[in-house]
Amino acid sequence: MSPPAQVTVDEGAQVVLTATATDPGSDDLTFAWAWQYFGTDVHAHFNDGVGPDPPSSPNGTYPFTATDTSAWTYGDNGDYTVALTVTAVPGRPGSVDAARVPPRRTLPAPKVVSPSTSSAR
Repeated sequence: MSPPAQVTVDEGAQVVLTATATDPGSDDLTFAWAWQYFGTDVHAHFNDGVGPDPPSSPNGTYPFTATDTSAWTYGDNGDYTVALTVTAVPGRPGSVDAARVPPRRTLPAPKVVSPSTSSAR
């Protein structure tokens, strides 16, 4: 699996994470993205592109590789954790934590104010 270890985005901007996993056999892969304060976003990738494999997985691509993407927008700045668990049908899981996904707030550059000069009359 290959998601990034850390991502920095502006407050209110969408965070998009992508990961790739490979099963050495032909098992289907399920990606479960657990977004802190949001919930879990689950996507199943079927080896045949149609539906779950039969118990013995007689056909399919060997090895089976799938890429998945999940996205969420945090409305406030902070450090947030996203945990990814990828599971093959027979239960050979792998997991990766993409820690600290902190939106950052971008402010406009400060304006330079020149002191005004006044002449006394």
